[in-house]
Amino acid sequence: AAPAAPAAPAAPAAALVDFRDFCEVDVAALPHLPPASPLCRYEGLLGSFDVVIGSDIVYDHSHARIAALLRAMLRPAANGSADSHPCALFVLPDGRPRQADFVASLGAAGLRCRIERVGRDCLMCRRIAREHEGWGADASFSIYKVHRAAQQS
Repeated sequence: AAPAAPAAPAAPAAALVDFRDFCEVDVAALPHLPPASPLCRYEGLLGSFDVVIGSDIVYDHSHARIAALLRAMLRPAANGSADSHPCALFVLPDGRPRQADFVASLGAAGLRCRIERVGRDCLMCRRIAREHEGWGADASFSIYKVHRAAQQS
């Protein structure tokens, strides 16, 4: 009888990570990390996520480091295709400080970003305007979908 194929590792359901642990130097060294790297605490999680969801970000310059986190945590695209499923999703208020820096950092990390404006009449926007005093009915939001750029051959 043929030997049984090894069982595939179970994908994590969720993980709490600190984006400040992800510097570009360590991410570029993956999978060979120095023992002192903060990324060692995420061993077994690196490159294993189909979806990363973030919120309440991109108001500080340091949030550009989220690009390195995404590069390290998203599962590689199947067959080098950027059209496979691994992605990150962010819903961000339009006009947040540092949004341009954030989007530029994604490109520098080998990621692509598609931005879609959310209509003000959508349920989410109406709830936010109702629940968060000061944002008002004129608040607008966009969905940022981030995935790995297609590999160049």
